[in-house]
Amino acid sequence: MSDTSCSEAIPKVEPKGNVFKLLQLPVELVLIISEFLPQEDEVCLALTCTSLLCLLGDAKTMQLEPSAKETLLCRLEPEVPGVVYCHFCRKLVPFNGDAPAGIDGLRLNRLSPTQFANCACSSMVSFSGSSFKLPYYLARLATNYQLFGPEHGIPLSYLSYEYQHPYHTYVPLALQLPWSKIMVSRTETATAKLIDNELFISCTYKLFHEEADANALHRYIITTPFYICKHITVGALRRNTEYDVDLPTMTNSRPTDSRHQKTGSCHFCTTDWDTLVEWVDSKCGWVITVTTYHELGHCRSPYDRIWQDIARPPLRLGYRDAPRGAIKERWLRG
Repeated sequence: MSDTSCSEAIPKVEPKGNVFKLLQLPVELVLIISEFLPQEDEVCLALTCTSLLCLLGDAKTMQLEPSAKETLLCRLEPEVPGVVYCHFCRKLVPFNGDAPAGIDGLRLNRLSPTQFANCACSSMVSFSGSSFKLPYYLARLATNYQLFGPEHGIPLSYLSYEYQHPYHTYVPLALQLPWSKIMVSRTETATAKLIDNELFISCTYKLFHEEADANALHRYIITTPFYICKHITVGALRRNTEYDVDLPTMTNSRPTDSRHQKTGSCHFCTTDWDTLVEWVDSKCGWVITVTTYHELGHCRSPYDRIWQDIARPPLRLGYRDAPRGAIKERWLRG
């Protein structure tokens, strides 16, 4: 094929003019179109250029209903670095993404900007007897980091920690047990993952007596029980529900059966758990290990059912949708 025929076959590309055809319509027609838009869409349209802002951005347009304001600000959140949407203040709040030194479960509040002082505890995942406390906005920041980029949140590593509990020296008198010095070593670790854009937390608690005293370890467990979630306790002297976890009897002598393992799920929130009570040796004695797996959801709203079921007090119980063992399986696969 000759050069002449080739050049004739290629159409000429004309320079593009104003590609925003909406601005070429009469003003009256643009106003009619805007009347059919939801409030948040009308504001987004007004923010596209100066001409539309002058036409549509009057005081009436900017007075949004609460739901429209939330939708608009959630749209702006991934576009503006260094801010996070607060559902309780209903505004975009600046945050500091710098990691505090020596962060652990008791120092997560160092990430708390002063703007959250009045609403940081409005919705929080925390379990009695555990140092893990996760306010909703930190969970949102961790998912924002993965969804929108580093300038929009905090790394998942900020939610991970290891903590050594101080010794609980004495058994409470109220239980009418003898005053007995107990040297129980208790460590706690937490790890966070994002699986299919959902936040998961796994906590591991490990307990043993420094002098391998099984009786003292048993007294510690029944007097200072801790919660797997808000619905299940481990080793409580008085069981609150039929779902609480019992631990086997521990003796100071080497047992015939030196390993007891259980696994289970909460019926009400997205939590699975494993317990392992194992005789190690005469120096260490019994070691109790409890591992929990929690699904916290997409963290797009503190009113999401998954977050509510695991964060709120167990006043109104509804059975969870996830099959038993599904949270642990997703964690291990993720």
